[in-house]
Amino acid sequence: GLALLPKLNAFFLWIPLGVIWLLHLKDELDMFPSGRGKRIVNSFTKNFLPLIIIPPLVFIALWPWLWVDPIGRIGEYMTFHLRHFDVPIFYLGQVYRKGPWHYPFVMLALTTPPLVLAASVWGGVRLWKSEFRRANLHVLFNIFFPLAIVGFSPAPKYDGVRLFLPALPYLAILAGYGLSEAISSLRKPVLMRVGAFAVAIAIVLAAHQALWRPAPHHFAYFNSLVGGTEGAHHAGFDIEYWGSSYKQLLPWLNKNSETRYWVALGMINAGLLKAEKTLSPKVHFGGPKNSTRMILMNRPGMYNAQMRLAEQSGKPLYSVFLGTTPLVTVYELPR
Repeated sequence: GLALLPKLNAFFLWIPLGVIWLLHLKDELDMFPSGRGKRIVNSFTKNFLPLIIIPPLVFIALWPWLWVDPIGRIGEYMTFHLRHFDVPIFYLGQVYRKGPWHYPFVMLALTTPPLVLAASVWGGVRLWKSEFRRANLHVLFNIFFPLAIVGFSPAPKYDGVRLFLPALPYLAILAGYGLSEAISSLRKPVLMRVGAFAVAIAIVLAAHQALWRPAPHHFAYFNSLVGGTEGAHHAGFDIEYWGSSYKQLLPWLNKNSETRYWVALGMINAGLLKAEKTLSPKVHFGGPKNSTRMILMNRPGMYNAQMRLAEQSGKPLYSVFLGTTPLVTVYELPR
């Protein structure tokens, strides 16, 4: 119920949880074959019926917007997602109106720290061979199910990993198991302690690469398999998604407020900039026809012909960078 509030994707949690319940019910019926009908009803009432009733109640109770007209507004909310507009993406050097099936798998591979990827692969091998089959199936299913939902359905594919975030906690479980198994394979206590210390250092270094170095622009993180953010930029990926780099533009805009700016990827971003208390009231925004400068985020998948022309022929004045990769750039528009 809490997961449904921020993201409708949590709706799909009913499927793995339902599978778990059915497997549990099968075990129970195998152990106690008598009175099957009663046992099925009791198990459904105790274990699955609350899962059907409680989440929607939590969803409605904690979203005041729904209280005015619960049925109508839930319908409006569902209709928006079922008829979601296409979000074009720049992926492997090509603009897609609908991302290809392999988009979630490639993005997961290129935005997860390599240590976590390697440990999860080893963890998957070891987990598959271990005796805890039911738990193994649960972990592996919950990694691949969110990826498959995005990859092999008509669901939109865009904005990196955010549409299949439920897979990541299980990937972390798998990586933790892989590291544990790698340490245990050393057998001798002294070697295991040395191995554990080495793994701890490696985790800190991996976290530094993935969290500390790109801060505060974590949306733009790509791992070393693609050459980091710079490599992803040259390989043809969208780098910025939500304008997290816009805030770093404010000091420069305050010093250069003598003109009008066109925020090329939507006036919603201009609205967000205006809402910043540190933005000077002298800074004004407009459209492409009445502005002399353009603010363009590094998201080529959403560029139209006018933006591409302005990017190619305009003069770059200032950029917010992650390393050597521009996240957002101000251009002098050609006259």
